[in-house]
Amino acid sequence: MIILGGGISGLSTAWFAAKAAPRTTLIKVIEGGTRCGGWIHSSLDSDSDVLFESGPRTLRPVGPQGLATLELVFALGLKDQVIAVPKNSPAAKNRFIKYNGNINKMPSSLQEALFPPTGHVFRGVMARGALEPFIKRTKADDESIHDFVSRRFGSHVADNMISALVHGIL
Repeated sequence: MIILGGGISGLSTAWFAAKAAPRTTLIKVIEGGTRCGGWIHSSLDSDSDVLFESGPRTLRPVGPQGLATLELVFALGLKDQVIAVPKNSPAAKNRFIKYNGNINKMPSSLQEALFPPTGHVFRGVMARGALEPFIKRTKADDESIHDFVSRRFGSHVADNMISALVHGIL
């Protein structure tokens, strides 16, 4: 069995296939990049001593998919590495994006959204959003999320905010 892609989906598929297939089944994961993990990656910023997590930001163990994820966590012996964060924790309420080398806290109020500081990733987003109703529909039969957001809100929003959101979806 060959699995294309060593991201979290490919690695999970390989693990579950190995559990279900006969022991003699050869399972090979082919990854085109230099490392496995896909969008999931941790890196320590040496200047600020901040740990950055790229890719999915949380595990939300709800429903059958959540149960399968928790089964994988326990089976791989990762239980002690899971950090539970209560919903009322500041870590659960605040979102940050690294932009132009700076940590940008995403707005949590209308005032913060309307008046972000100079150089903030959210600068100009509300003004561009106000123009959204006047943007014409595409004539394309199919449109990627990136193209849709770029056309309606600009490439800045698509590249720096929506990308962070979309790449965090499992």
